[in-house]
Amino acid sequence: MPPQVVVTGVVDGQNYRAAAAPNVAFSGRNIVFTTVTLDGLGFENGSAVSGEGAHALYAQARNAAGLEAGASVSFTIDLTSPTLNITFRPSCT
Repeated sequence: MPPQVVVTGVVDGQNYRAAAAPNVAFSGRNIVFTTVTLDGLGFENGSAVSGEGAHALYAQARNAAGLEAGASVSFTIDLTSPTLNITFRPSCT
């Protein structure tokens, strides 16, 4: 049986208005290799992600039998508050 990889703390396709802390859980027998990357770089599991923009998390596990499993989640951090500009025009009376 292949390992299982479960990502919590972020939801695929979700936008966040504050930092998010993805967490990856690996389960199964005889897991010999695990990796977690964020935007293609090594990622410390459970660390807060606060950089604005789109992010891609990928996690992979392999067991001693060579069976692999992976999970990927894409999410966006948007810390910029919306702005509203109102222009008043004088009335002609």
